[in-house]
Amino acid sequence: MKISENLPFYSNTPDDTHCFQAGMKMILKYFIPDKDFSFEELDRISMKKERLWTWPMAALIWMQENGFNVISIGAFDYQKFADEGVNYIFQEFGKEVGETQEKHSNIEQERRLSRMFLEKVKVELRLPKKEDIFRLMEEGYVIAINVNAMALDGEKGYAGHLVIIKGYDNENFILNDPGLPGKENKVVAFDIFEKAWAYPNEKAKNIMAFKLNRK
Repeated sequence: MKISENLPFYSNTPDDTHCFQAGMKMILKYFIPDKDFSFEELDRISMKKERLWTWPMAALIWMQENGFNVISIGAFDYQKFADEGVNYIFQEFGKEVGETQEKHSNIEQERRLSRMFLEKVKVELRLPKKEDIFRLMEEGYVIAINVNAMALDGEKGYAGHLVIIKGYDNENFILNDPGLPGKENKVVAFDIFEKAWAYPNEKAKNIMAFKLNRK
């Protein structure tokens, strides 16, 4: 069993559109305990648009440029997305995910950010495995994962969501889930996690890993 004992917890905001910012707040507070990042500041860092979901690229670029080693692992092809836009999402992930992302995202902004992201951040274009999570945690990284919130809670439907991996044992991941409702130390069996992680298919799996470069 491994657990990051000092990893703090922050909940999503009442508008239920700040799970990403809550996750970043956890990571930043873990590595930089003397500094508090407000949700307003994190909105600027992540280039969040009001009432819309947040894609990760802007924040990951900012963290890479501000002393963090950032690793992104996944089969999502940011170059194809930058070239083809929402059509790429429909082709790779289907109508449900495509329509939902189109409704809740600023697609044109994210296309522009994808090009910058590929220049700034280490991107491994491959399917990640849970063993990658184990390895990166052993190396001192904190892991953020995009999942389907509905599948994570055993429900039907799709809602993009971000959780932080706090630890694991032989059968479960232990998550800091911003919610709503937020839940610290949420225990999720590997098979349930896999369904939420690989929704609607294996190509949706991703890992975002962060470690502060110590001087």
